[in-house]
Amino acid sequence: MLQQLWTESTKPKSLDSLDYHSEISEILRKLAKNSDFPHLLFYGPNGAGKKTRVLAFLKEVYGSGVYTVTEEEKEYKINETSNTTTSCTVLSSKFHIDVAPSDADHHDKVIIQKLIKEVASSHQVNSKQTKDFKVVIINEVDNLTKEAQASLRRTMEKYIERCRIILICESLAKIINPIRSRCLLIRVPAPDQTQVAQILDKISAQYNCKISQQLINKIAIASNGNLREAILYLQSTRVNNTCIKDDQNIAAQEWKLHIQHNIVMPIVKNQLVETMKEIREKFYQLLVNCIPVDRIMFEMLQGVLNQYKDHANKIILYELIKSTAKCENRARQGSKGIVHLEALAAEYMTIIKQFA
Repeated sequence: MLQQLWTESTKPKSLDSLDYHSEISEILRKLAKNSDFPHLLFYGPNGAGKKTRVLAFLKEVYGSGVYTVTEEEKEYKINETSNTTTSCTVLSSKFHIDVAPSDADHHDKVIIQKLIKEVASSHQVNSKQTKDFKVVIINEVDNLTKEAQASLRRTMEKYIERCRIILICESLAKIINPIRSRCLLIRVPAPDQTQVAQILDKISAQYNCKISQQLINKIAIASNGNLREAILYLQSTRVNNTCIKDDQNIAAQEWKLHIQHNIVMPIVKNQLVETMKEIREKFYQLLVNCIPVDRIMFEMLQGVLNQYKDHANKIILYELIKSTAKCENRARQGSKGIVHLEALAAEYMTIIKQFA
């Protein structure tokens, strides 16, 4: 029998059981007590706990029934004159639905229009225990096309009496202003290393995992504030051992090693045209495996900063960070990730040649 992922089995299911950001929990608790609440937009880095807080909030509103969900593949016609369809996976309870329309690529607009209309037409019947509207959770809103976002804005206004929208994204940079202005914005920052370490301590005790504080701290540092990643590190490091040694290596994700060995090191060692040709293929390998451009850029930055953190000329660190921020912003506005990754690699080479 397959062991359940600890990220799922240890996930808090109420606002009271959340381990950090108590001020956000208090805001959500107050919203849940009202007879009405606005559309919400949760934003913050991966693994910070946005979705966990959304579901805990809905439990506060509707009760534990929000965790009784069914999965369904829904199909919608692109238009009335064509038989072409698009589909998406929908998780639903009696009180809410959970969907990521961006999975349908350029057909995301169709899913938003038809799915929300469908939900609004079968809205929750009012009672003493429940609100008289259903909730639609839309994930990865920052990956929606501009057309889909414009459609979402109109839909939010049209059906506000019958449903509430909870949006989840990493960054507000790609969300159009009309959507932002119609939502209560809730920022969920990444937990710090101390908070991550405390949660790992609790999980290791829960699973009788004998692990030293030294190794827990190593995992907390390696996760860079991504709690989901830290818990997966803990579980994968343990494997089948009941006792973990202090010098045991933390199981690193293969794609991160790929970036450090096959992209960062060539950039640091050889600032040549031939190097650009070599790493272009490495970028494509990451993209076809669905590694997001911003995550690739983040790991590239971590790698080059580690190489030059003790360099006498600290200007090089500033220039590396500045060029990464510029390229990441352009990547968010554009569509061809490979172009922006190559641009960042070229900028790194120029900076290293000039300052190193």
